[in-house]
Amino acid sequence: MWRQEFDNREEAGSKQILQRLRKLYPDAVMGNLPSGDYNQFWLEDTGERSKYIRIESKKLKDFLDSSMPQRGEMVGRLWSQLSQVKEGEKFVILLRGVPQNGYSWFPDRNDFPWGRYVGALNSVTHAHAVLIPVADTTETVVTAIDTLFRLHRESGGRFYPDVRPFSGIEWQRGVVSMFPQIGGKRADLLWKRYNGFDELLGAAVEDLEEVLGRATGRKFYGNLHAPWR
Repeated sequence: MWRQEFDNREEAGSKQILQRLRKLYPDAVMGNLPSGDYNQFWLEDTGERSKYIRIESKKLKDFLDSSMPQRGEMVGRLWSQLSQVKEGEKFVILLRGVPQNGYSWFPDRNDFPWGRYVGALNSVTHAHAVLIPVADTTETVVTAIDTLFRLHRESGGRFYPDVRPFSGIEWQRGVVSMFPQIGGKRADLLWKRYNGFDELLGAAVEDLEEVLGRATGRKFYGNLHAPWR
């Protein structure tokens, strides 16, 4: 049988969404979930779970902040969540408050944290997850989750490709390679000098200029530390 589980921590920031979903799925189990805010799975008679779909609901700022490692972390919270997804499971992120064409407007904004956005998109891509921009309204988010659950059930859990995990190091190098004027070769140069994001984030602009050249190093430093405003 198909069962649902919801993260009880959503009661703090998304109380109305959770209340609506609990009316639609009154038998859903509440708990502290390691990955996904709203999950659906197939429960065998033996109690074994399979055919998971995990849905995360994130506003843009949370999406950006969770993509970058905090002090003492090797990878960001988003990657930690994605790494919990097992082979054959599905992972969907509902990105709330971003227009449908939201992938092209951000580079023109000087105050937009370009590096974080690329990092977040890259981690999603590497995990073969699906990113869906939606309006930031209770009705839209609830409808999206209910629709995804329905499609998942009707297809027997086969409505989108299988996922496979990637290592944190592979993800980090991929993030760096996607920055403007970096690419794979310059990312390799950086990785020969810096052992992961912690060291890279702590690098002075002069050190990056030494590795990448003055103009590219300064541009990369600015993108890497672009603030959220």
